[in-house]
Amino acid sequence: MSISADSGSLGCLKGCDAARTSASGHFFSFRALGEVSPSPRISADLVLSAVPVRSFDRTSPGDAGLDAVEQEVQADPEGVVGVQANSRVRAQLTDARPTHIDQNIIELGIPDIDRTHPGLATMVGRGNYWVLGNGQSLAAQRNGDGRVRVYLSFYNSAEDWFATSGIPFDEPAAARMRLIDLFTGWDSRFTALIAACDDTILPRPITTLPIGLIWPSTPGVTLLGDAAHLMPPVGQGANMPLLDGALLGLALAAHPDDFATAVKEYEHEMFERTSATGRQSAHIQKILMRRTPAGKCSRSSNLTESETPQACDQVCAMSTKRE
Repeated sequence: MSISADSGSLGCLKGCDAARTSASGHFFSFRALGEVSPSPRISADLVLSAVPVRSFDRTSPGDAGLDAVEQEVQADPEGVVGVQANSRVRAQLTDARPTHIDQNIIELGIPDIDRTHPGLATMVGRGNYWVLGNGQSLAAQRNGDGRVRVYLSFYNSAEDWFATSGIPFDEPAAARMRLIDLFTGWDSRFTALIAACDDTILPRPITTLPIGLIWPSTPGVTLLGDAAHLMPPVGQGANMPLLDGALLGLALAAHPDDFATAVKEYEHEMFERTSATGRQSAHIQKILMRRTPAGKCSRSSNLTESETPQACDQVCAMSTKRE
């Protein structure tokens, strides 16, 4: 998953710069409720360095201070922005809630891969590396700090799959062995990525919001990112929220004395843009979830078939290398 110039970090930074020009200071009190967590695509600190200091409350989910932060932000006279998938602000605008889509992901990681596992580093390349199988997939993603995050996806798996999978999450070494067992029959090059991971093993159930979700514009309240358009993790999960923030900042800068108009303008564009992206993401998700016939691999212009014949019934690899 990459940050593109038209829908990623560039747009976010442009929006932050524009927001700084708002003399009334409305943007400074329009603060996002929730966590701004480091992304596998771009450092949160890099983005936040360009954002006015009061724009975000950096509170982690489950933090004891969340309720206090929410009460403080909701009392703000200018407005509230919900940003997280489990946003409490969303209930003020819509009854929609995230629902599980029969996919579960386990996140792992390989620290300093170029030094610790140079062979695997070469295989992953400089961007993203995907291996698609029969009801499963493996993705490896470069981070700016030299770490590679590894995502193991299990499609057509129930919401309680983590509890029934037999994976001992509190025993990292045993958990890695169990995960390798779940990929029995896959080429050893791919399971080597699992074996090389450290003790970070995070279960991530996948949920989404309805495609094309909209709500009547309400003065003082809006949503962006996962709070507004939670999508399957197929490539736009970071781009859309960053662009949301940029365009909201631009709208607030353009209407410094008309908060309601700024929010309505932002939402009109966001609804149209993310509805189209949501449909595209759902289409990609269907391709990933379908069962691959024996002897064939799911293909696109940037997918290449594994050269290992015995693995071809469940494996193809995509490497978006950035030299």
